[in-house]
Amino acid sequence: MEGDGRIALLDLTLLDKEASESDLEHLIGRANKHLPAAICVFSEQLDGLRDMLDPRIKLACVAGGFPSGTRDSTALSEEIRAARDSGADEIDMVLEPGMGLEDSMLLMDSARRASEGLTLKVILETPLHDERSAMGAARIALMGGADFVKSCTGRRGACSIEAAGWLAREVRRHHTVTGELR
Repeated sequence: MEGDGRIALLDLTLLDKEASESDLEHLIGRANKHLPAAICVFSEQLDGLRDMLDPRIKLACVAGGFPSGTRDSTALSEEIRAARDSGADEIDMVLEPGMGLEDSMLLMDSARRASEGLTLKVILETPLHDERSAMGAARIALMGGADFVKSCTGRRGACSIEAAGWLAREVRRHHTVTGELR
């Protein structure tokens, strides 16, 4: 894929809680001109954006305490449902490192149920993980219904090439075991 075609694979993101209406309108203008896969904003900024956005572009939002994850599955579910009601097509959430298996699975179950019909992207914060825990987090996210796993928010470190490889191996393993490819 050459030139501007690559932008169709990317999300155009404005994750600034202080973004003004003018900032959001500028984001929409850039998106409508260049046609990324999606735009991504905070869930509380969604109102009215769908009407201004080219229908070929998905509307994504972060939910659940971004850039940190939440441990409150009820609050996460409510935020996701509100985002759906405001026109979101995709939900990005952080699976906070160190939550433990049971809490992580409960959070994923709540997120998947609340986001039914939407694309669910789960951010793993690989800079805070070693190989085993990163692959375990990816497995929890995928088995919990994530459509995508993402390496990190970029706010707590950058993803290494090594960590990207760990996630790729886990996605491949998940596809081999389940046959699922979302």
